[in-house]
Amino acid sequence: MTTNFDENKKMFPLEKILTANARDYCESVGKALSEYEMRGITNVYIDNFRRMVPREAKVVVDYRQTGRDYVSGTALIPKQK
Repeated sequence: MTTNFDENKKMFPLEKILTANARDYCESVGKALSEYEMRGITNVYIDNFRRMVPREAKVVVDYRQTGRDYVSGTALIPKQK
């Protein structure tokens, strides 16, 4: 199984963290939202947040930063067939 993680840093890549919502992302790649499990992620700092993204996640959507340091988003994980 391939992973999106940079193995040296153990962090999810920034370019796969999107402000787009889940439906818009799925539509843009020709997939149905039902093909993914959604998992919420929250943390205080972006680098810690990136380390918390599940290894099997395809992308993080609905990324938001509130306040000075609080960040959140939703990981989309392909469902097993």
